[in-house]
Amino acid sequence: MRLFKRTQSVTAASRCGHCGHSIENHPQRDIASAVIASPEHDQAASLVSVREWEAAARHQAANEIADIRVWRAVRCNDGRVGVVSMVIPIEMWADNYYEDVLILTPRDGAELARFVNLD
Repeated sequence: MRLFKRTQSVTAASRCGHCGHSIENHPQRDIASAVIASPEHDQAASLVSVREWEAAARHQAANEIADIRVWRAVRCNDGRVGVVSMVIPIEMWADNYYEDVLILTPRDGAELARFVNLD
């Protein structure tokens, strides 16, 4: 299951679909990561989609030799909090890329910001 569909190259002008500014300049904190096409990926994606931050954070794909998706909390310039995923392909010449930012409700955003200590 993919949480986000449209993708943007990190090296290209990666713009937030909500505020229009560069995603790289948004404050960010990792939530979870998983090897793409693995059972852990589906579990992490599901937990992120239902806002189960603590359970999602148990999924960390550190030092894996595979394509990885990382879910991150981001704060837009207007203060709203969202989730963006970034795909890190294993291919040597492939660029990392962001997928669409999902802006959360104020309540969910505040909860996520507290959980990951998003300044």
